[in-house]
Amino acid sequence: MTEAEYIEQQRQLGCRIHEHQGLAWRQRGPGFAQPVFEFRPFAPGAFQPRRLRALLGYVHQVPDASQAHRTVEFMAMDRPTLASYSLAALDGKKRNQVRQGLRLCSVHRLDNLEPVLEDMRQINISQATRLLQDATFDTPPEAYERGADAWRTRCRRLFALPGRLWWGAFADDHLVAYAVTLHVEHCVFLESTKTHSDAFRRRPTDALYHALLEHLAGDATCTRLFNSPVSRPSLDEFKRQFRFAPTPVHYYYSAPRLRGLASLVLHRLRRASSALHRAGARTAQTPAGQEA
Repeated sequence: MTEAEYIEQQRQLGCRIHEHQGLAWRQRGPGFAQPVFEFRPFAPGAFQPRRLRALLGYVHQVPDASQAHRTVEFMAMDRPTLASYSLAALDGKKRNQVRQGLRLCSVHRLDNLEPVLEDMRQINISQATRLLQDATFDTPPEAYERGADAWRTRCRRLFALPGRLWWGAFADDHLVAYAVTLHVEHCVFLESTKTHSDAFRRRPTDALYHALLEHLAGDATCTRLFNSPVSRPSLDEFKRQFRFAPTPVHYYYSAPRLRGLASLVLHRLRRASSALHRAGARTAQTPAGQEA
């Protein structure tokens, strides 16, 4: 998918977008803008959003750390590393885990969403519940329970759009893990990887990663594969075992002091939200008559 096609997709998905100086910008919040396709670095001042759309500032990637106010390390893989990927390139322990996953699970592309949509929802609930327990969640389980209809509608809409590949790992005739990749220009982004907690012993995530990387190793149009930013040590180590490496991506902020204040406020709001959802989950699990 081209950058222009990606921008049009985001417009269809409801992003507020405006164009200025030949570049498409999206609203990240009131008065704050960012390029729709952010993985196109350019020097500060080369492009700017409309002033009235960015009263609080804007952010974009820059090619050099000396131009940046912030650096984010993404777990990523360049073309030479990706092209040389194979089962033999992994260490012995990881090879055995992948083989176990491939033996206990069947992995293939998803060509039809409807037969697996309920399994996907259960996977999302399971993962959200798991992450809620260690305070690393980004979406509470309720989003897939009370918000099930809205979630299904969005999934169907994304599945119908070009530029994404959906992969699934199956066991006992059920989807137990899935992954979605987004392809824009020369970059591929691992948008989502989700696994049901009950399926961990089958190693479906190992099998999924192997299938994805084996497929992309033969795709010469993919010059860089981006996973999520560095986060939990255990998750980062899992990605390193598949040859992903921390890769710095530099960001310029037009109003860095405001950005610092906004980051502090957002951090505190997320902590409060996390505590609230964990408390709600504990209350829901308390049997009737056993409240303190």
